[in-house]
Amino acid sequence: MTDLDNPPVATSANIAPALTRA
Repeated sequence: MTDLDNPPVATSANIAPALTRA
């Protein structure tokens, strides 16, 4: 769950929804 695992555009706004999907 870090920028290394996600594109550079990954931000808290994108990480939050990503966690809900996981």
